[in-house]
Amino acid sequence: MQSFLTPDKLYFKKGCLPVALRELRDELHAGRVLIVTDEGKQLEPALALVTNILNELGIGYAVNRESFESDAVIGFGYARALERAAALAGERYCIAVPVSAGWELSVPAWRQADMVILDEDVCEPVPEKRMCMHIAQTARASLVGANPSDYTLSLSVQALRILFGSHTAASLLHAAAMAEMAYTAAHSDEYPADALNLFPDAAEALGMTAEELETKINCAVDPAQ
Repeated sequence: MQSFLTPDKLYFKKGCLPVALRELRDELHAGRVLIVTDEGKQLEPALALVTNILNELGIGYAVNRESFESDAVIGFGYARALERAAALAGERYCIAVPVSAGWELSVPAWRQADMVILDEDVCEPVPEKRMCMHIAQTARASLVGANPSDYTLSLSVQALRILFGSHTAASLLHAAAMAEMAYTAAHSDEYPADALNLFPDAAEALGMTAEELETKINCAVDPAQ
């Protein structure tokens, strides 16, 4: 049996954070929110964007105070913070706000969060070579797994199409997120299926042979090749 696991909602446009968080007030009628984030001062400027929005919405909040009674939980930061937020949320609404889309983005966050927000305004810049390497590796891994499907194939192909084209920093963020979503679903062990290999299908969709696709991926992973 195949499955395609994604968050209920995904916001992925620059400046989307205020629009997405507005749902806490307008749709969920949340009055209190627990923010789970990584320790350290490097995230404070970006975290202030979240807390300022909550203040404007009239929503009370606490940061890293697990005993705080709240209507929703926001995971803000890297993989560890996103996973902690998902674990603490329980029946509460869970929002994942990664600060480095496609890199150190926890796979369980895609599965467990009710909403994922990818906003360039809070994402830390990642060196282009590092991002390209990650996209190539993740997309390739998503094509061979326990649970790949036409749905994961489409995301993987689009991520690779962006990677091999005239990409921008913003488009690479989205490509990385698509590759992560494909990988998450393709390697789901909740509904295991026979191992499949959609690599030839991806090559055909991209208008190249499997060998050519492997070469381009290897070049992205190691530009020296």
